[in-house]
Amino acid sequence: MRHSPLLFLCAAAFLALPVPYARAQDGGGGERPPVRLSGSAAATADVYGFSANDSTLQPRRPSSLLRLVLTPTLAFGDHITLPFNIMLSSQETNVVTPNAKNSTFLQFIQNPLNNLGFLSVAPRIGWLQAYLGTHVPRYSELSAGDEQVFGAGVDLTPGLFRFALSAGSVQRAIEADSANNVRAAYARHVVLGKIGYGDENGTFAHLNLVRAKDDAASLARRPAGLAPQEGALASLNFRIGVSETVGLSGEAAASAFTRDLNADPVDFSSPLPASMYRQNVSTRSDYAGTLALAWDEGDFGVKTSGKYIGAGYVSLGYPYLQPDRLEFLLAPRARFFDKKLSLNASIGHRTNNLSSTKGATSTQIIGSANAFALISEEWSVALRYANFGVRNNVSNDTLRVETVSNAFSVAPTYTLRAQAATHTITASYALDAFTDHNVVSGAQGSNNTQSVMLMYLGTWTETPLSLTASVHHMTNDLPAGALNMNTLSLGAGTTLFEGAVAPSVTVTYSNNRLASFTADRQVGARAGVQWRIADGLTLNSAVSVNDYRYGSAKPGAFFRETLFESALTTTF
Repeated sequence: MRHSPLLFLCAAAFLALPVPYARAQDGGGGERPPVRLSGSAAATADVYGFSANDSTLQPRRPSSLLRLVLTPTLAFGDHITLPFNIMLSSQETNVVTPNAKNSTFLQFIQNPLNNLGFLSVAPRIGWLQAYLGTHVPRYSELSAGDEQVFGAGVDLTPGLFRFALSAGSVQRAIEADSANNVRAAYARHVVLGKIGYGDENGTFAHLNLVRAKDDAASLARRPAGLAPQEGALASLNFRIGVSETVGLSGEAAASAFTRDLNADPVDFSSPLPASMYRQNVSTRSDYAGTLALAWDEGDFGVKTSGKYIGAGYVSLGYPYLQPDRLEFLLAPRARFFDKKLSLNASIGHRTNNLSSTKGATSTQIIGSANAFALISEEWSVALRYANFGVRNNVSNDTLRVETVSNAFSVAPTYTLRAQAATHTITASYALDAFTDHNVVSGAQGSNNTQSVMLMYLGTWTETPLSLTASVHHMTNDLPAGALNMNTLSLGAGTTLFEGAVAPSVTVTYSNNRLASFTADRQVGARAGVQWRIADGLTLNSAVSVNDYRYGSAKPGAFFRETLFESALTTTF
């Protein structure tokens, strides 16, 4: 990133400003000053080293990574607050949209994993809150709530009314670069709005609108197979407080999505005029809805819900929402014996490929049950069971399957509290069983995993000391043979100089073996220290080494990693 050095110099200078300013505002007289600055700032640095005697083994981290995080809040009186947010990384760290090989300043701050503070402010003045920069409008389950917008927005809550509006960019324009494996992407702009009335903890109704469109002119050249797109949706979400303990909630939504803005226009009339939304042969409209009834009596309760997502429904504010499904869920819960026994469960049914446009329609049964019991002051136990089953309607012998996945775990805990120390021992057993059965040919496959763990934690108060020890064994039955993993971990920590310095150390040994191969061996060590330099100023540093030596699967091969991590944090 060409602008990284300049950005880090500016951010580092800005990071040093809040501490003296915050102290200057502290009059010490007990009365809050009219202008106040609070928040935190952190600068982190990672330095990574890697060596190996096999060219097929590659580093798993960048050689260095710097990161600055600054979250100050400026308050004027009791009604106006201006929270800022800066998150800067020395490298392109985005994993959501295509990476930019040499990002511009604007592309850098639009990266979903980087925010530039003075462009990411959310001032609040009473019932008015505004956004400038990166923010996530959260409207409803089917409209928006998981899409970062780089732009501006406002959220008004006068009394029982609710008005919200946001506009900006949700995707950067990235030119294709096949030599560096960079995928192209059009710039996508979005407008979101909400209007409603009511108490969101009681009875309310909200109308949500979302409109998104790619900028076809944002790329100098159009890559093959990539077309600019456009979409719009409207939804009504509501809640009706039937009583103090019963609530009915739901949402009805409709969307239109055009997969290629350059496709031929349709030759039939549409309920939406072309001036509002131009449709073509690649446009598809569909619906979605949810409905839930919840009963809450404190120690007892149950929730039942249903959800339908049409095959062509596109939720522009939830990029990974799975369409084309219908599901139902029933989830009861209860607490007994003065809350010492807690039980909760769920059972659900899901059908995919309702439109029959895919190769097969599958049905899924999803169930789970959890229990926690506090047997005595010393003993407690947690149990969990989950079931996931899939069946499809394919008649072909080689494709018709039934799969069932069962997961069970139990974890008893014993705690011994003495005057000078506390000792906690936890044991756990977990079984994950997966069965794949061809109902026509009778062929059956399985993949079962079992794990056992024993963990000890001891803490002493008079002599500040903590010790940890754990032993873990895992067996995974794979088609190539059984994978066995054994791990032993030991750790210790203490505090010095009246708690100002807290050193710690951890050593780990692992033995991993697949089928008839001789075992791989891994030794790791980590030493760290936390130093409270002054009130509100802390330095955390750690160095770790990982030495991995292969068995007969890669005879003689090994690699070694070293990692130094440091973080300076201040609160004000």
